[in-house]
Amino acid sequence: MGFNWNWTLCYQNISFIIHMGFLLQSALHICLNVVCHQTFIYILLQNIYGTIFSTSIF
Repeated sequence: MGFNWNWTLCYQNISFIIHMGFLLQSALHICLNVVCHQTFIYILLQNIYGTIFSTSIF
Protein backbone atom coordinates (compact mmCIF):
# COMPACT_ATOMS: atom_id res chain seq x y z
CA MET A 1 0.00 0.00 0.00
CA GLY A 2 2.73 2.44 1.01
CA PHE A 3 4.76 1.57 -2.07
CA ASN A 4 1.77 2.14 -4.33
CA TRP A 5 1.02 5.50 -2.71
CA ASN A 6 4.64 6.60 -3.06
CA TRP A 7 4.74 5.51 -6.68
CA THR A 8 1.51 7.40 -7.45
CA LEU A 9 2.89 10.51 -5.77
CA CYS A 10 6.15 10.15 -7.67
CA TYR A 11 4.29 9.65 -10.94
CA GLN A 12 2.14 12.74 -10.28
CA ASN A 13 5.27 14.77 -9.55
CA ILE A 14 6.96 13.56 -12.73
CA SER A 15 3.91 14.31 -14.89
CA PHE A 16 3.63 17.73 -13.23
CA ILE A 17 7.31 18.45 -13.91
CA ILE A 18 6.94 17.31 -17.53
CA HIS A 19 3.82 19.47 -17.91
CA MET A 20 5.61 22.49 -16.47
CA GLY A 21 8.54 21.76 -18.78
CA PHE A 22 6.23 21.84 -21.79
CA LEU A 23 4.67 25.09 -20.57
CA LEU A 24 8.08 26.66 -20.04
CA GLN A 25 9.25 25.43 -23.42
CA SER A 26 6.25 26.89 -25.24
CA ALA A 27 6.58 30.17 -23.31
CA LEU A 28 10.27 30.34 -24.21
CA HIS A 29 9.42 29.50 -27.82
CA ILE A 30 6.85 32.32 -27.95
CA CYS A 31 9.31 34.77 -26.38
CA LEU A 32 12.04 33.81 -28.84
CA ASN A 33 9.59 34.11 -31.73
CA VAL A 34 8.55 37.60 -30.65
CA VAL A 35 12.15 38.72 -30.12
CA CYS A 36 13.31 37.27 -33.44
CA HIS A 37 10.29 38.76 -35.22
CA GLN A 38 10.92 42.21 -33.75
CA THR A 39 14.63 41.98 -34.55
CA PHE A 40 13.82 40.94 -38.12
CA ILE A 41 11.38 43.86 -38.54
CA TYR A 42 13.95 46.24 -37.01
CA ILE A 43 16.67 45.06 -39.41
CA LEU A 44 14.24 45.22 -42.32
CA LEU A 45 13.20 48.78 -41.43
CA GLN A 46 16.85 49.76 -41.00
CA ASN A 47 17.63 48.38 -44.44
CA ILE A 48 14.67 50.18 -46.02
CA TYR A 49 15.50 53.47 -44.33
CA GLY A 50 19.16 53.02 -45.13
CA THR A 51 18.34 52.45 -48.79
CA ILE A 52 16.01 55.46 -48.92
CA PHE A 53 18.51 57.74 -47.20
CA SER A 54 21.46 56.57 -49.28
CA THR A 55 19.53 57.00 -52.54
CA SER A 56 18.26 60.44 -51.50
CA ILE A 57 21.77 61.55 -50.50
CA PHE A 58 23.50 60.33 -53.65
